[in-house]
Amino acid sequence: MKSPKVLCILFVVAVVIGACAPAPAPAPAAKPAEATVAQATTAPAAAEPTAAPAAGKKCSVAAVAFYSDSFMQTLKAGMEKAAAETGCDFGWYVSDQDLAKEASIIDDLITKKYDAIMITPVSTDGSNAAVKKAYDAGLKIICWNTCIQDQDLVSSFIYTEGKAHAMPTGKAAAQYIKDNLGGKAKIGILNCEVYELCVDRKTGFMNELKDLQIEVVANQQGYEADKAQAVAEAMIQAHPEMDLIFAENEGGTTGAVQAVKTQGKAGKLPVFGLDMNIPMADMLVSPDNILQATTGQAPYEMGYVVVNKTKDILDGKPVDKVIFSPTIFFKQGDAEKVKQWLDVKGQAIFK
Repeated sequence: MKSPKVLCILFVVAVVIGACAPAPAPAPAAKPAEATVAQATTAPAAAEPTAAPAAGKKCSVAAVAFYSDSFMQTLKAGMEKAAAETGCDFGWYVSDQDLAKEASIIDDLITKKYDAIMITPVSTDGSNAAVKKAYDAGLKIICWNTCIQDQDLVSSFIYTEGKAHAMPTGKAAAQYIKDNLGGKAKIGILNCEVYELCVDRKTGFMNELKDLQIEVVANQQGYEADKAQAVAEAMIQAHPEMDLIFAENEGGTTGAVQAVKTQGKAGKLPVFGLDMNIPMADMLVSPDNILQATTGQAPYEMGYVVVNKTKDILDGKPVDKVIFSPTIFFKQGDAEKVKQWLDVKGQAIFK
């Protein structure tokens, strides 16, 4: 979501924060396992190569992001690290959710004769024509985070599967409802469902509550922090009976927590979210006890994997058509785990 026209979940997405998605891709045999933060195995990305380039064809690869938030910047750092290690020339471009700008960027990359475009497209169908133009010019196409409709153009799609992403937060919310609300709850949702991936996130969250007595009293769009805060404030005022808020991405989660504060509901109205950034890490260890749990993607690892898989594709090595990126679950008061994440600002591969 970690953002907007974010998130195409399917192969056929990428998280917010936060989303442009295609119809579901054929699922691999195994779902991604939730990552732990026991050990950071990759150091923060460096601007210059830190290892000898890998053997194989010299390559030039370009990433096209539809947005530039903390999720995307962390992912970019992982890409830069992998590019330095593989010896690939690397370019980073942002379309700002503008289809015309995205098409212009792709035209420029064709002119510059890049070997591959690694893209999280603005739109599942709207981005298709520009991407096909690059494909027809001989560039390899790799999707990350979100993807286009025409999967025949794409060599591989690396993303965080929406239902699996939301499942740990849903389990935490279900436990909270059982322990504190007698198995009944009225829920407000801040969504990013302009992106198909976010629809899947909501499904994954709600699936964990299916055995409880749940009423969704409000489900409103709010995936950019400032706008989400205003939406959440109005939601709280309109539904004082609300027991908790679920936010589907980074911006929605941050906005919901701020709204709970401004409305004087700290300690009374918990927030359960998705994605992870530095402000959210602080919220998880705050004594105000508002943000109860969030499940972050692993953007640094995603970026690192995307570039390495792109290099493999260019070298003619076999690569899975769909690759799931892992998630990392955080809960309120989990200071040690949060500190591990903060120490590297998420810019590491956690095992």
